[in-house]
Amino acid sequence: MTVNLQTYKFGWFFAISSILSAYSSLREGYHAYAYPQVAFLQVALDLVQGVAAVLITPGAWYTLIFSFPLTLMMLLPSLGGQVEESNNWTRLMLPASLIFNILVFAYFYKRRAMFGASRRWTLLERWCPIIVGPDQYVGERPSVRRAVLTLCRASLTLRRAVLTLCTGLILGIITIGIFLAVASAMAWAIGPVVVAPGVRLLLDWPRHPHGLEWLVLVVLLSLLPSSIFTPLLRKRSSRKYNDWQRWVSVVPAFRIASVVWGVFVIFVMFMLALAFVLRGRV
Repeated sequence: MTVNLQTYKFGWFFAISSILSAYSSLREGYHAYAYPQVAFLQVALDLVQGVAAVLITPGAWYTLIFSFPLTLMMLLPSLGGQVEESNNWTRLMLPASLIFNILVFAYFYKRRAMFGASRRWTLLERWCPIIVGPDQYVGERPSVRRAVLTLCRASLTLRRAVLTLCTGLILGIITIGIFLAVASAMAWAIGPVVVAPGVRLLLDWPRHPHGLEWLVLVVLLSLLPSSIFTPLLRKRSSRKYNDWQRWVSVVPAFRIASVVWGVFVIFVMFMLALAFVLRGRV
């Protein structure tokens, strides 16, 4: 007796796509197709296959297994009649559709135990053993309720990841803003006294003698209070559980903020080094 864990992700995709395909064909009107009778039967088969793939019962499995030969029987004459009068792209649709339907048939046949069906197609299994699935399904069978709960959990996880990323970026930008505010205040205060009269902005410092050295000192002194902002906020947030921690992963958010701040510090240091190099060449 073989036992194997199987998933049903493609099964849900097939169910939704089949129902949507039937709805789209009904909305457009099957009379617009070249073969209206065949198109009508194809719409009915799409709807039946989609509903059967959603139900996941023994009867649904038998319905799926017997519906695919009918699909192939309608697919061959409808596409085969268009091969002689169509372009190369349409001619490729015939083998692609055949291969797809055979693969989908094999996918659902291997999940016989998942559907709870007991009958087997012994002749087909002897001829093609690769489609034989496990004799017993382990775990709770898929259901619409479980699928909805999984989607809800995935949406919550995605929303939490997006909020964590945004929070980390905002914290990093706040840290950069604190650095710019402190550096601008220091430059505004000591620039006219230490460097030269009239020096008010950070961009004015390299234009004066020894202004670049004092600018480096201002930058380094401004890095100190800015660098301790994120660690202090992280320490304060870890003391007790806050409401915002329900929606944001605290540790990854502060890591993202640290990365943003580190990239900015490297950029500032690079610009200062480039200023020294350019001044030496001048």
